[in-house]
Parts: sequence; structure tokens; C-alpha cells
Amino acid sequence: MRPAWLSLSLSASLAIACAPIDVTTKHSLQPRPGPTLELGEQLVDRHFAVDWVQMGSRVLVELHEQPECATVSHVPVMRIEAIERKARGFIAWDFALFGVTGGLAALAFARPQAFSPRLIDSEGRTTFDPNTAYVVGGVFASIAALLLTAGIVNSIKATDETRYAAAYQLELGPEQACSDLAGRERPLADRELVLSLAGQAIVIPGRSDELGRARFELPVAWPADVELPDGPKLSARLAIVGEIRTLEIEVRVPWWIATMDATASTGHADTREPALEGPRQP
Repeated sequence: MRPAWLSLSLSASLAIACAPIDVTTKHSLQPRPGPTLELGEQLVDRHFAVDWVQMGSRVLVELHEQPECATVSHVPVMRIEAIERKARGFIAWDFALFGVTGGLAALAFARPQAFSPRLIDSEGRTTFDPNTAYVVGGVFASIAALLLTAGIVNSIKATDETRYAAAYQLELGPEQACSDLAGRERPLADRELVLSLAGQAIVIPGRSDELGRARFELPVAWPADVELPDGPKLSARLAIVGEIRTLEIEVRVPWWIATMDATASTGHADTREPALEGPRQP
């Protein structure tokens, strides 16, 4: 039956042989010689503009979009992957314990009487049985060999590594109007729209036609559960479903129109210029 200390030593040796390795990976790019590949234009952003006309409770809008493009280039680079590995000091323990167990094994083989039981023969002489010492020495030698192997394996596993790979880095040029438009706007056709007033307490859906035009009907009676505006003008938000940017326009509250100039109210707004323009009189 194997002694308990031997089982513990073998278990410890196996555990150290499977030392955890902390791995940190860092990536960097460096220029490398080679031709730059031009891939044409890519859509990177979109801005919107709206012109509106209000006649009574009816608000007519005309929407346009201006796509922003940028030239796309593939620049040759060298991709460097630096891998750092640390074994949390387990490698030092591997070799330290190898030295201890190797020393005990050497001592057991060199001085077997130190590890052998004393025997007294029939004539009263004291003798030693070296077999026990050789067994102990063999066990410690096996553990030392296992620890040495674990130290070498963990040293290899904890070795830093640097990998190089040729790659291309995507670069975008400055934003500009797409070449197919040459600075011109195009109608925002067939899009779902939402006009909201009073902090979205009043929401009016709509849809643009092929020319980017849409019509909204403001409620003639103000909802009882919504706070009344202080004056005849009210800020409204025009949202395009699926887009992040919104447009702010200014409308007249319908029941004030009778006491104001009956001419149409017009205005313009652009996502490039957050400040509201309008309403203005023609």
C-alpha cells in the first residue's frame, strides 16, 4: 500500500505540472511597403433637409437627403500580435522542488543506511536492509523527474511569442457629397415619417411620396390631457423612421390662426444646421 506522503507528493507534482498560464495579447499595426488599393466610394453618413408650408391645420413638407461619401483605400500594413505569458511563479516552484526531491533521491542512494531500518542478526550484529533506501530513492527520483519535466513544459508554455501577418488597413478619406449626386440633394421618397408635438404627447404619422412630399393634419381641438401652449407657435419634431437624425420645425397652433395673418407660414430646416429657420412669411 502506498504511503500517504507519497500520494500527496505525486498529486502536488501533477498539479504543478498543469500550472495556470496568464496570457495577454496585444495587437499593433506598422506600415509595410506595397501598393495602396483604391476601392472607390462608400456611404458614411446622410443628412436631411425639409421645407414646409402650413396652411391652417395642414402642414405640407418636402424632404430631401444628401448622402455623404468617402473614398475607401486599403493600405498595406504589418499586423503584429504580441503574446505575453506568465506562470505566476509556478516554474520557480517546479525547479525548487526538483532540487529538493532530487537531493533526497541522491542522498538515499549515496547513504542507504540513513533510510534503511536496522536489523540485528542471530549473533547480535547490527545490519541494514538497503532495499528500503533504494525504494525511497527511486520514488524521490521519479518525483524529481516529473517536476523537472513539469518545469520544462511550463517554461515552454510560458514563453512569450510574437506573430507577424501581412494585412491591409481600411482608411476613409474626407467626407464629401457622393460623386453620383455632385453636391445635389435627392428627394427622400417613400419613407415613413412621424410628426410629434408637445413632447411627443401628440404624434401624427405620415409617409413621403416619390418626390419626398408628405402632408400632416394638426388636431383642431387641443387634447384635454395635454398642457396648453403659451402662444400661437409650437416647436415640432419631424422624425424619419429608421434614422437617428431628426428635424425640428415650427408650426402654428390651429385655433390661433383665425386671429393671425391668414397667409401661409413657411420654413426650412437642415440636420447640418440644428438652429431652426422659420416660420417665415412669403
